[in-house]
Amino acid sequence: MIRAIVERSGVVGISPANFFLIPCWSRDRKPVSLQRMVAYIEHVCQLAGDVHHVCISSDLDGGFGRNEVPTELETIADLLIFGDLLREAGYSPNDVGDILGGNWLRFLKSVLPERG
Repeated sequence: MIRAIVERSGVVGISPANFFLIPCWSRDRKPVSLQRMVAYIEHVCQLAGDVHHVCISSDLDGGFGRNEVPTELETIADLLIFGDLLREAGYSPNDVGDILGGNWLRFLKSVLPERG
């Protein structure tokens, strides 16, 4: 599926939801770290051959509870921590900007009609 999305110049959103990051995760399982999201980002980048097809996909505005997201996230503002983790993993500042929102923006500009 990832390869098909890449072939169509799409983006894959990685959600900071424990049940997406760990197969068969449930509330009684151990906590999940944002490092798990970094691993998913790296997987998509490996399949795509670049960073231009992956981004954060979030529903932290109430889509699920605090106990269902990685331990580092208290509020939506804590997603900035994710940028630090990406830099520590070797991503350039431009790549981090693309992953944190630039890829979504590029994709949306390419598929939405211009306002006129």
